[in-house]
Amino acid sequence: ADIAAALKRFKAANAAIGVARANYFPRLDLTGLLGFTSTDLSNLINTNAHTWQVGGSLAMPLLDFGRTANNEKLAWLDQNASMLVYDKTLKTALGEEKDALDLRQNATIKLQSAQNLVASNERVFDLSKLRYDNGYSSHLEFLDAQRMLLSAQLELAKIKGQVANSVVEVYKALGGGFKATPLKDDLDK
Repeated sequence: ADIAAALKRFKAANAAIGVARANYFPRLDLTGLLGFTSTDLSNLINTNAHTWQVGGSLAMPLLDFGRTANNEKLAWLDQNASMLVYDKTLKTALGEEKDALDLRQNATIKLQSAQNLVASNERVFDLSKLRYDNGYSSHLEFLDAQRMLLSAQLELAKIKGQVANSVVEVYKALGGGFKATPLKDDLDK
C-alpha cells in the first residue's frame, strides 16, 4: 500500500476545496498572453483619468445557478473520499507491517529452538560416536544419532531461510528505501 500516494491525493483534494471556494470571489488576470499585461489589468487602472476604476473586467459569478456551490460540495466529497482511502491505505500498511514483524519474531524464535536442537543432537552424536568407538553400542545406534543430527541441521538451514524471508517481508512492509542492518548474528548461530 502506497501511503505517500494516498496522502498526496488527500492533500490535492483538500486544496481543491480552496479552489472551489475561491470561485465565490471575483477574479482578475494580471498577466495576459506571453507574460504581458492583461487587458483586465489595463482596464482596471485608467491612467488618463488619474483615478482607479473598477471596470467590468472583474469577473464575479453572481448568477451561476448553483454551479460554484455544487463544485464546492463535490470538492468536499472528494476530500472525504480521499481521506477514507488514505485511512484504509494506512491501516492496511500498518497491518502488513505488524504481520511482517510477527513473522520475523516467530522465525527468530524457531531459529533459536532449531539451534538448541542441533546443539543437543551434536552432543548425542558425540556421545554415540564415543560409545561406538569404544564398543559399547551398535553401529545402528551410531547411524541413528548421525541421522538425527543431519535432520536437525537440515531443519536449521530451512529455518535460516525463513528468517531471511522474514527480513525481506519486513523490508517490503516498511516500503523499502532504507539500509537494513545485517542480521549476520542471527544467521551464523
